[in-house]
Amino acid sequence: MTAVPDDEACVTQCILEARARLEKALQTSKRNADSAQVLAVSKTKPATLVRAAWQSGQRAFGENYLQEALDKQQALSDLTDIEWHFIGPIQSNKTRAIAEHFTWVHTVEREKIARRLSEQRPDELGALDVCLQYVHAPRNLWKHGRCRNHRYPLFLADRRRCTLSLRGTNLPRKSPQLIPAGGIPPLVGRETPNSSPALHSFRGYRE
Repeated sequence: MTAVPDDEACVTQCILEARARLEKALQTSKRNADSAQVLAVSKTKPATLVRAAWQSGQRAFGENYLQEALDKQQALSDLTDIEWHFIGPIQSNKTRAIAEHFTWVHTVEREKIARRLSEQRPDELGALDVCLQYVHAPRNLWKHGRCRNHRYPLFLADRRRCTLSLRGTNLPRKSPQLIPAGGIPPLVGRETPNSSPALHSFRGYRE
């Protein structure tokens, strides 16, 4: 992620610098050039700066505050190829607007939120891309490496009920897992080495 600068004149330079850092990181890690993209954090920034960033070639923007984001989306409705990411905490009474106006959600941390986003996503928009948010829980709630009161990975694995597309997680590598032992379906566009997608390990997706 990179923050959109306050000065419109600096937007292009900042975007180019962020892309250069990302390109170098991908080369160092020997990853494909298209395996990651710059996400410009545009929260608290006016629509004019977002437009300037868009004119510099930036397409993905992250927003924390729902109403502010909706106002920007309306002001920038002529820019039809913007990709809006919600990166802030989610209240259950805000899920419908998020499901209807965003392409990505990075902060799914409860089964209730996952269910509401899935149920409220309009069919014509296609699957909502989501990332699991790591949740700190008391040690006595963990059993066999999983948190007993966080069952949303199981819901996400049920493709008959869930219309969300699970794209990643920010679980720390050394933390207990919130992922069920059998795993969950792989990221869209990635092939699984197993005959059943539900058996595919999720460990490789913590990016």
